Amino acid sequence: GYPMIVTIEPTTTVNTNLTLKGLSNFSSGSYYFNIGNLTYSNESSSSSAVQMTSAYPEPQFDNWLNIPEPSGTEINRSIYFWISVPTGQKPGTYESTIYIKVYKN
Repeated sequence: GYPMIVTIEPTTTVNTNLTLKGLSNFSSGSYYFNIGNLTYSNESSSSSAVQMTSAYPEPQFDNWLNIPEPSGTEINRSIYFWISVPTGQKPGTYESTIYIKVYKN
């Protein structure tokens, strides 16, 4: 699939890092499943994916660490997601909210 692209604009004047958290479980009406069924990575292979949590973990991936000050050019970082729906889960349109935080290193 296609990654979500996070762009650090060239107007940024400090080194930055990325981290993610899930706001809530996936829900559809009264049905839900755990946010931990969503995993993410900075690579297109799920072999390095980590489980989403409801707190901001430390950045998980080397190329998300210490993103340098752009110095006149934007810098892009890719985030890939995979979802594992539990066996027997009620079909429906499930939604959740994911936060991506860019913060000063």
